[in-house]
Amino acid sequence: MNGHQATVFKSGNSYALRVPKLYIESQQLQVGDKVYLAQVARSVTNSQDRHKLQDLIVQLQEVVGAEAANQGIRSIGDPVIWQRELRQDRG
Repeated sequence: MNGHQATVFKSGNSYALRVPKLYIESQQLQVGDKVYLAQVARSVTNSQDRHKLQDLIVQLQEVVGAEAANQGIRSIGDPVIWQRELRQDRG
């Protein structure tokens, strides 16, 4: 599977590989076809980078303001007016 990524997932008591539709179409595969996997390049992806998320939260707090960030939704006086203003901002 040159250039294509497959994902291993559990299906009942079995495991399966989920591959992109483009790969299936380019190889002209049909449901039930047997495929020989010549090479498996294992890569583990870190779905969340904790430090990056913390940095983003700090940046957001700077933009919003520390007081509003600490109060969260309580900083919104009238939710209806707040939502209306957001919709008007988006045009």
